[in-house]
Amino acid sequence: MSYEKQVWKDGTTDYTPLTPERLNHMEDGIAAANDAWDSVAPTADGWRAVRLPGGVFEADKQVRVTTGSSKAEIASLTVQLPFAAADTGYRVLPALCIGKTMSEFMPEYDVELMIGNKTTSSFNVVIHRGSFALLGANSAWDVDLFIRGSLP
Repeated sequence: MSYEKQVWKDGTTDYTPLTPERLNHMEDGIAAANDAWDSVAPTADGWRAVRLPGGVFEADKQVRVTTGSSKAEIASLTVQLPFAAADTGYRVLPALCIGKTMSEFMPEYDVELMIGNKTTSSFNVVIHRGSFALLGANSAWDVDLFIRGSLP
């Protein structure tokens, strides 16, 4: 079922009245879009991805960036995209998953989360330790990724 857009007119005369029916129409459309996204099953490699009208894709995934057996200043992971992108202009929104409040987090884990080396098929997630210390040996950092880009 596709959403039928409503036309709204502003002004003091010939305007569109705000009615429960129109508001419920919007709520139903929002709920349907949300349900459609939630029903997207993860692929074998963990992506929840969808192709949208207009040649656009959206995807999300959680990845784990790990350090090696020795302490390091940087840890990185190459992530393969769920679809080939039209170009490297796709947007990646990373979020570091932490189990602490921000006030507990900052002094202990002064880190930066970066995205780099974007190609049409992959990108790197990089965690850089700030001024306080090195990343621990064999440590794991979970990162949520949300991506939006154009399909070829």
